[in-house]
Amino acid sequence: MLQKELLQAQEKDMIVKITSRIAHDFNNILSVILGYTSLILMDKAEDHPDYENLKQIEKAVKHANKLSEQLLLINRKKEYYKEIIDLNDKLKDIVLFLRDSLPETITTELLLENGLPFIYADPCQVKQLIVNLLMNARVAMPEGGVITISTKTIEINQNPIARKNKLGPGKYIQLTVSDNGVGMNTSIQKHIYDPFFTTKENDRGAGLDLSIVYVIVKSFGGDISFYSVPKIGTTFQIYIPIEKKLKK
Repeated sequence: MLQKELLQAQEKDMIVKITSRIAHDFNNILSVILGYTSLILMDKAEDHPDYENLKQIEKAVKHANKLSEQLLLINRKKEYYKEIIDLNDKLKDIVLFLRDSLPETITTELLLENGLPFIYADPCQVKQLIVNLLMNARVAMPEGGVITISTKTIEINQNPIARKNKLGPGKYIQLTVSDNGVGMNTSIQKHIYDPFFTTKENDRGAGLDLSIVYVIVKSFGGDISFYSVPKIGTTFQIYIPIEKKLKK
């Protein structure tokens, strides 16, 4: 059993290194395409017949660049700017921002702890973490449903949560995102953090959302767990350590 786990870890490590190398090369190519496209656009009036086509190329390149940034994030090769963040405020802003991208059949419910301690993290990573979890929940509810987002402060010592998530003793913010969607069977659950694993149709995702979530949480020094029941729904729980100097 141990040998099998070791082989799986080595295989994942190799995949990460390969994707990182591809992403770096891909970024270089995209930079050239974007640069020349921008130069050509500067010489075109908005009513020029090629203007709209060039704008579409620019849009597609920027989208591809975002994908390559996600690939690089998996390998943790990028330095991030950290600042003091009120997670509750960030959640409110993002939920409001995403409201128009959610179908009317999906509602969101916020259950946020008053006086939640601050966290020290990169705001872009925090945003991507939340957006990815919400978009994953949206896809899991094709017929509609409720996404419930909650925060609370917990203290972890030598208890089942600490043993399960391999967290050190201390205080953490527990961010929970739940949906009452289709849920996942045990076969899917084994691979949800694997890069490029997806149950979406070919044109609906690259299978990176939860891989990115996992990497971001680990970069915070936290951990993530989930439980899911087919036809009932899925709950993700994120544990983010609280730095003493940042407590309210």
